[in-house]
Amino acid sequence: MRRMALRMLVLGALVLVSGFMLRLALQDVIRPSTPAKAQSPAEGDRYDCKDFTYQEEAQAVFDRNPSDPYGLNEDPGPDDGIACETLPHRPGGPTTVENPTSPPPYNDFPTSYNNFPSPA
Repeated sequence: MRRMALRMLVLGALVLVSGFMLRLALQDVIRPSTPAKAQSPAEGDRYDCKDFTYQEEAQAVFDRNPSDPYGLNEDPGPDDGIACETLPHRPGGPTTVENPTSPPPYNDFPTSYNNFPSPA
C-alpha cells in the first residue's frame, strides 16, 4: 500500500512538472522574449546610406546596379546617378572603389569554403 502511494506521488509530481514546462514552452512561442531575426532581408532593404562610411563606397554599390534597388539615389531633386550625396568623401578626394569596405547590414552565408586554410 505504501509503495503504491509513493508511485502515485511521483507520477503526480511528474505530471505537474511536465505541465509547467509545457506552459513555459508555449508562452515562449506565443510571446517570445527576443524578436526573431530575418533570414535574409528583401532585396530593396539590403543597403542604406547609413551602412557606408564614405560616398564612394555607396557609389560602388550603386554602380553595380544603376536601377537602384536599394534607394541609394534618394536625395531631393531629380535622380542624378550620385549615391548618398550627404556622406563624406574619402580623405584625399573622390576615388573609384571596387569593393566597399563597409559591411552590408547582414552577413551573407559563405558560398565557398575553398578559401579556408587546410588543417595542419
